[in-house]
Amino acid sequence: MSVFRKFVEPGRVAYKNYARELHQLIVILEIVDHQRVLVQPLEGSDFRYIEFVKNFDLTEMVLKVNQNSTKDEVKEAVKEANVFEKFKETTVYKVEKQREMRRNLTDFERFKVRKFKKLRANLLKKAVEAK
Repeated sequence: MSVFRKFVEPGRVAYKNYARELHQLIVILEIVDHQRVLVQPLEGSDFRYIEFVKNFDLTEMVLKVNQNSTKDEVKEAVKEANVFEKFKETTVYKVEKQREMRRNLTDFERFKVRKFKKLRANLLKKAVEAK
């Protein structure tokens, strides 16, 4: 029985967490060595590049692509697997959208959020004390 469920393998969809193209979905095409892999972005540019394994997080999704698949074959596999729709259901996507929403709040909206948090904390405190 293995402790790990997600492995670095060709076809694995990953989520960039560092450096250029931050928060971008990529697909692993080939393993170069134990630290680097050849990847292709699923959005934006079509160029392939070598990326360090520590710079992305693995997702549960695996596409059926070979090491020498063309760019069009990869895009077709992405469409068939509905990668973007599945990714929008993950907690990583939801947390990132929440952070983006918080970043775009105005000063007054941040004030309201702080007040509602205090109100919620007080209500919880009263409910716990009542029990």
